[in-house]
Amino acid sequence: MLAGESAGHGPEWKKLAKEIGCSGDVEHDFEWAEEPFVARCPVKGHGERRVNVIRWKKPLECSRCGRWLLYFRPGLEPRELVEFGGKSELTMYHLEYEKKLAQKGSNE
Repeated sequence: MLAGESAGHGPEWKKLAKEIGCSGDVEHDFEWAEEPFVARCPVKGHGERRVNVIRWKKPLECSRCGRWLLYFRPGLEPRELVEFGGKSELTMYHLEYEKKLAQKGSNE
């Protein structure tokens, strides 16, 4: 995420991966034990679903309003919004959502 979506798993991604303590190797032979994310519509009451991957190129959309779903880590409320890196549209969407939540919280 730090390298940005356009970096793919290329040299910039590998360099950053090593800087943060990863091997820089790409491994695709894994299986999710459970769905690690909850995707929720930003419109209250439109629902949510458990997912095992964050779709960057074509984000999941709410079937009721068409807005992109926000990704959270499951657990106790309030759920932790998944942090994104880079300048992708999905990242900007999440940052705008967080900013609105912060403004709403400061007005209460």
